[in-house]
Amino acid sequence: MDQKLKSKLSFFMEFKLVGGIFWVTILFMILNFCLVLIRFDSTSEINLIRNQWGTLTLPWICLWIIPMFQDLADARGKEALLSLPYNHFTFGAMRVIRTTIIYFIIFYIGWCSVSLFLNLFDQWEWFDFVLPLVSIFFLATLSFISIVLTRNLMYSYIIIGVFCSMQYMTRGSALGPLYPFHWSFPNSARTYEDNLFILLCVSIIFITISNIFFKNRAFMLKK
Repeated sequence: MDQKLKSKLSFFMEFKLVGGIFWVTILFMILNFCLVLIRFDSTSEINLIRNQWGTLTLPWICLWIIPMFQDLADARGKEALLSLPYNHFTFGAMRVIRTTIIYFIIFYIGWCSVSLFLNLFDQWEWFDFVLPLVSIFFLATLSFISIVLTRNLMYSYIIIGVFCSMQYMTRGSALGPLYPFHWSFPNSARTYEDNLFILLCVSIIFITISNIFFKNRAFMLKK
């Protein structure tokens, strides 16, 4: 890891850090894709298809972001790693942004493939292009701030799991307006525009705060 900190991490090195969870996520997407094609056909309403594809695919970005920072936040020997010179922005916020883009491309390939097989493109709305990306970005920044502030892998997973479960089951009514599933399971009391704006603004706040704490090596060294 010490050599990795001296230069920008490659795509393959990033996901080597994530480990087998990377392939578990890809496998789950493939299985979800197959289930969608088995369960629905070209006469199905797009809202029902969005529900299954989005709800079972959006949250898995968390399994990429959280373990990506394990070596610097929750691992034995992190003191040695944090003593090495590295650019906090490159190894913090930029890794989150780059991973979000990669995940969204994979997500979008799946969604476009579903739409192609089930002839859904004529039912697409404007938010089918942008809201999934913002939702994924929000969940990525939530994961980033969780692992940085708690500096604990398990606590971070618990925070994400409880948040996603509560917000989905209540359609965003339980824990405020931060509802990343509005694209796939919309709350009729909110508009897509409002949801997009809120998630984007909070994501920017989250990634900014996270990177401030990530830059503070004294804070990151705390147990």
